[in-house]
Amino acid sequence: MKIWPESLPVPDAVAGFLRGVGRPNPVFDLKLDQCALLVIDMQNDFILPGAPLEGWNCMAIVPKITELVLFFRAHGRPVIWTKHIHQLNDIGILAPMWPATGPDSPAKALVKGTPGVEIVADLPAPADDELVIEKHRYSAFYQTDLELNLRTMDVKTLLITGVNTDICCETTARDGFMRDFQIMSVADAQTAITRELHEAALISTLVAFGRVAETAQVIEELEQSVS
Repeated sequence: MKIWPESLPVPDAVAGFLRGVGRPNPVFDLKLDQCALLVIDMQNDFILPGAPLEGWNCMAIVPKITELVLFFRAHGRPVIWTKHIHQLNDIGILAPMWPATGPDSPAKALVKGTPGVEIVADLPAPADDELVIEKHRYSAFYQTDLELNLRTMDVKTLLITGVNTDICCETTARDGFMRDFQIMSVADAQTAITRELHEAALISTLVAFGRVAETAQVIEELEQSVS
């Protein structure tokens, strides 16, 4: 089993470091009955062509996330969605970082009640029994009930998909790891502002916070865990 996808250009120095610290391969096994799928911020304002916060390769990850959502639903496992939304005075320190974001911005991006905050129509809509979390900062754990729900569902492993790999996905991955959740970042089901930022974030996760694999490998491993 590969320690990372062939499509991810891991520097020799990083590979050497992982060998040097004796990293097991894989660092943990996926077990479907312990997993939840987290779909982060797949909203119109991030994903649609020409959207104010559109990044690299955004629409290309939609089929991969769709495949994972349908797989998890077919096996009765949790699918959890997040939306990054701002209203009134909750944007705070993010305002100068993202001038096109929030109620006072010219673009009115990620503003509650606007079409831009809705999950892209190309994805399956969240089911009635699936948790949809509204968050106001990068991490899906910050001031939300995500952890409470995960503990209640006895989830031990988070499969992270969505945008942006290096911002909300990675921050959530780090926060989840700090809470003792196993982290699987699904490489071809995440994207960022640029390919370089996407790849750098995946390598960072690989080194210190969890595993990185592509959708096909993830599904294959999950299927094997229940066979």
